[in-house]
Amino acid sequence: MKKELITMQRFFSVLLAITGFAVLLASCAQAPSPKATGSLSLALDGSSRTVAPDSTAYICVSYNVSGIGPESATFLDQDISGPAYTRAGLLVGEWTILVQGENSNGHVIMDKSFPLTIVGGQTASSAVLLERTAGNGTLSFNAHWVVAADFTSASGTLTPIGGSSQTLSLSISGGNQVVYSQVLAAGDYLLNLSLSGAEADTKTEVFQIYEGFTSSVDWDMSVNVAPGGWVYTSSSPVYPVDFEGGTAKTIDISGLAGRSLYLVKANVSSAAAIAANTGSAASQFSVVPYDKPLAILQPEFIPDPDKLVRMEHRDAALFNANPPLLSELKNQASPKTLPGMERQDATSYGTIDPLLTVGTSTKTFWVQNASNAWVQITATLRAAGQYCYVWVANGNYGATSTLNNDNLVTTSQAQALVNKFDGTGPNYTDGIFKNVTNIFGYEFGGGTGGTGGRDADQHIAILLYDVGYDYSSGQTGGILGYFWGKDYYTQVQMDPNNIKTNYAEIFYIDAHFTDRYPTMIISTLAHEYQHMIHFSEKSVEYGQASPAWYNEMCSMVAEDLVAANIGLNPVTDGSLDRMPGFNYHYAESGVSDWLESNTLASYASAFAFGAYLERNYGGAPLFQAMLANNSVAEASVTAALASRGYSDTFADAFRHYGEALVYTTTRPSGSSVKFNNQARTDPVGTLSYTAVAFDLGAYQQYNYAAGWVASSFGPRLYTPSTALELRPYGLSIHSQTAWQSLVSNTLSVNLTAPADPDVSFYLMVK
Repeated sequence: MKKELITMQRFFSVLLAITGFAVLLASCAQAPSPKATGSLSLALDGSSRTVAPDSTAYICVSYNVSGIGPESATFLDQDISGPAYTRAGLLVGEWTILVQGENSNGHVIMDKSFPLTIVGGQTASSAVLLERTAGNGTLSFNAHWVVAADFTSASGTLTPIGGSSQTLSLSISGGNQVVYSQVLAAGDYLLNLSLSGAEADTKTEVFQIYEGFTSSVDWDMSVNVAPGGWVYTSSSPVYPVDFEGGTAKTIDISGLAGRSLYLVKANVSSAAAIAANTGSAASQFSVVPYDKPLAILQPEFIPDPDKLVRMEHRDAALFNANPPLLSELKNQASPKTLPGMERQDATSYGTIDPLLTVGTSTKTFWVQNASNAWVQITATLRAAGQYCYVWVANGNYGATSTLNNDNLVTTSQAQALVNKFDGTGPNYTDGIFKNVTNIFGYEFGGGTGGTGGRDADQHIAILLYDVGYDYSSGQTGGILGYFWGKDYYTQVQMDPNNIKTNYAEIFYIDAHFTDRYPTMIISTLAHEYQHMIHFSEKSVEYGQASPAWYNEMCSMVAEDLVAANIGLNPVTDGSLDRMPGFNYHYAESGVSDWLESNTLASYASAFAFGAYLERNYGGAPLFQAMLANNSVAEASVTAALASRGYSDTFADAFRHYGEALVYTTTRPSGSSVKFNNQARTDPVGTLSYTAVAFDLGAYQQYNYAAGWVASSFGPRLYTPSTALELRPYGLSIHSQTAWQSLVSNTLSVNLTAPADPDVSFYLMVK
């Protein structure tokens, strides 16, 4: 059972072609340099096993090319990173060319100088091999084992490739390890290590030594695993760490060959855990970086100018999370029964209010402008259907508009919203209305025999206007739509809060995004409809203030569950588009958080947990049970789980949540770990809902502040020693290069216990 840091040895073959007018260079870098027009070909040859420094330390990512020629002519070009490079106008005669390869830290790690003759009008070419720069680096290894009697003597030799071997002076310290370190000239070395005692074992390895770097390896030579260790099996891939009242624990893990290790820290509490109280981990597997001052590397971001970033309507979300006068809502009169509005009849589904005519009827609505001041706008009824009316602000209507970025909506676009909200198939089962109400219930006054709610009309009003008054033709981020519970109150009730009510069951939808991102607006309608129903079920019916994270989780799950049924792609047209942001920001916002300073991270966190509940605990029927019970937040989840036959509480489900973030692709054979890459279909009444499988590891990380994070996929990993604040019901995932794709069968991990009693450690192997 042996552990070693293995990489593939890199040989850099450089083909240099030079003419009287140009030097042609091609490299392994990805993007052309603006100044490059020729080519130098850089190829990787050979596959010898090698222990090397940090994987980025010995890879050339840019090149410097210089030359000295006739008549003291010189040239120097630096930071060549493209596949082609041109140097024109070289004098005919003898030149000395120097090529230097730099790593990502700007340190020259390989070079080669050679003579080249330039003949007028001809091409001179030469194949050269970049070699390590002269200088010294360090070889370091630690061979250790668990049971001291296994090995009681050690010997070894070190041989430079092509040179004479030297015998190493080795001794066993502490009864169970051999520690060795030596400064060597840059080059390749063959190490032979032998251990003997009750057992015998050998180790043969090639080390690459680079100037200024330490090539370090940690070998676990254990034959016997000490009591208290953990033997990984695919049926038991998760190890809940019990510190047994202590402040630290060392765990010897076996069965790791070919696998990777992760530490998940989980805060099972509604209060944040400060970073200093969350504990840490370390192992003897390490890489020592270059020890000279280096430029600080910044993450490489690839911004996407068309990435749609969906934001919340802050005032509406805050109001909905803590609505006033809850005790007065349920029995409040309809406006049509108030003095001067004595019409008693409610307008039912499928029957348009006789006072309304599509295309000509107008109505005024209160909205907020860019300064959040209340203003009245006039809108015209542009489409009406079985279950909804679509009103378009007159300033956002364009009868003949053909552009998708002019902030103008046509009658056909309004009708398209009606078709998606209502559905057009038999019994309207392909529409948002049937699919959402079938799971979550009805808005106030909705359903068979409903009174029509606040406006005595069972149709849902949808108002299209420039939400936030923030339109620009290239706008790719903002509020797509919102529901605001203030419209369930009278104006007298809202006056103390300086809020205007439209006294109706109404959604507000952005005209520009309707024009530019129509499928995401359809998904948004499903999202907002859940909010409307949620307000009725929790606030009006049960007098509960539902926290934003719980309400938003249910709305994003609504998008996810109904997408396929209403003709959308669940992967691209709904809440799963939040997964890239979740992968980067998940540790910044816990499940039960709602951060005013970082609502995008809170949205992503809330949905990710909801998606996990969908796929692992009961799909649509679970969320139907959540909306139907008389509690909110954690208590509602616990009650719904119990009603569906699960013994897990909310806290238990959260304790397993980290599994779904680590095991992103498959469930280890024979295990019961949670994971999301599994589709499930569940019936609710006569309709069925599918939660599609998704691989979190296939989503690239997206930083809401800076854009796409290059070459970073899956949940963001932190080093084992990193301590982060753990948000309420929040977690962090830790690993390092030395824990990935292990060659050794065993690894010893030293854990420092968290001082916060609500923080738990879970070791996971995949």
